[in-house]
Amino acid sequence: EDELHIEHFGVPQVEFLPIEEIKHPNHFGEYEEENNIISFVESFAITPKPTIVNFFIKLAYPSDIMYDLERATHHELGHFYADSLSEHLTGNNWPGFSTEITVREEICLKVLAEGTAEYFERKMKKDTITYYPVDQFLDFETMRRHQNQFFYEGGFQTVGPIIDAYGITGI
Repeated sequence: EDELHIEHFGVPQVEFLPIEEIKHPNHFGEYEEENNIISFVESFAITPKPTIVNFFIKLAYPSDIMYDLERATHHELGHFYADSLSEHLTGNNWPGFSTEITVREEICLKVLAEGTAEYFERKMKKDTITYYPVDQFLDFETMRRHQNQFFYEGGFQTVGPIIDAYGITGI
């Protein structure tokens, strides 16, 4: 709240699940807007502070399957906040994917949703923020070859300047 100058609308339920139970196993965390639940993969989470658990996880597993739990939490809380704000203002979930939208509309919603979550994550981790022309990220070739870059970086580059300029209204 203090870091982002926002007021929250409650607290999500948080659960740790085996990777087999995560809807998108290539993600370390996910937010379910229908029930306000944040789920994390129960294994491979490390924290920023040095601990004996982190030490053994880093020894035992390749680095590409470990994730920073604090960073993932900030990201998923970004999804939760945008959804809660939408529920508060409109009574509807955000992004509220449905079968009644086109693929183009679904792609646009995903860019905005992931961009907002990335904004929360980067601001909370006090990352150095640099904005680039959006067309570097939001093109068909990037979407086809580098989906994470397209949705996460492209989304962040799209919504970041808007949220910086307008705050909660930008969200």
